[in-house]
Amino acid sequence: MVILLLLSILQVWSSENKVQGEQPQRHLYETFANMPDSVCPYLDFNMRNHLARYAFAGIMDTIENNLNGRTVCTAYNIEENSMSVQMTPNLKWELKLRHDTIYLTSELCAPRCAVTEYKYDADWHLITKHHNPFTTEDENEREMILYNGLSVSDK
Repeated sequence: MVILLLLSILQVWSSENKVQGEQPQRHLYETFANMPDSVCPYLDFNMRNHLARYAFAGIMDTIENNLNGRTVCTAYNIEENSMSVQMTPNLKWELKLRHDTIYLTSELCAPRCAVTEYKYDADWHLITKHHNPFTTEDENEREMILYNGLSVSDK
């Protein structure tokens, strides 16, 4: 009886707090956890879920990835719905969620660095992919960008 009362109160409250026609706010930690394994073979669902929920709570945890290496969430910004994840020592990801669009920037340094930018819809269907390999001339520009405190994706 008490459970039914609580459920009905919750249902009324949630329906009163919804703007008609507006989609509920998506959270980046849910989006990251539900990412297909084909997009992120380094981490399975449980690993992504653990990492993202801890980051959402303000705890930057380190987990062992599927390559027997370490993965750590290095930044999580609730207001901007963005996060940075150091997947391996050579691979860094930046994720941003804007409405129903997911932006993923992957920087791989082995030994030269290259950046690949992906744009996905809310169901993780690829919209666009842009690969930017750094050439020798770009190394000075890259060092200047990193020196000024900007990430490669802010170029």
